[in-house]
Amino acid sequence: FEPLTNITASLINNEIKETLGNHEPRVRIRTLIVTPKFEENGFSVFLLVEIQNQIAPITINLFLSRLR
Repeated sequence: FEPLTNITASLINNEIKETLGNHEPRVRIRTLIVTPKFEENGFSVFLLVEIQNQIAPITINLFLSRLR
């Protein structure tokens, strides 16, 4: 990613929220944390969501890296 900064992490955070809000109305975000990982040249994403009519929340951990 260029640039690999907290500002880019914030932009990714906002895009995830907007995308889920626009395309998946059954999902409610409880926690969303996007952290730049300078050593790995990417972003760590932690997402905890509640899905309508589901009892347990779902946790998603992923790593975003640039494809070349």
